[in-house]
Amino acid sequence: MLTAEGINFSSSYAPALNFEPRVIGAAFNKAWGTAKVSAPIQGQAGVFVIHVNNYTTADLQGIDYNQQSQAFEGALQQLVQQQLFQSVLKKNSNVKDNRAEFSAPIDL
Repeated sequence: MLTAEGINFSSSYAPALNFEPRVIGAAFNKAWGTAKVSAPIQGQAGVFVIHVNNYTTADLQGIDYNQQSQAFEGALQQLVQQQLFQSVLKKNSNVKDNRAEFSAPIDL
């Protein structure tokens, strides 16, 4: 179980979760409240289920929404470029992964 503390609505990154904007955004669904566990949420690195301990109000006066939007778009562009590079690299290579055909005895 991971605990993410001090996240706010403008966050797309939490130290415990890394870049998981969908999961962080779901934490602000007050329909779940603090008594319920969320439905499974598909994130970047897996499927998450969250439980919110509490909500507090925050001062939103210092938030630059344009800067937040640009940072989010930049992170998404990097993610897309990385995944595109990986898919093109795999498509254009003749490497076959045969690791599943080999098994070594495991000593416990």
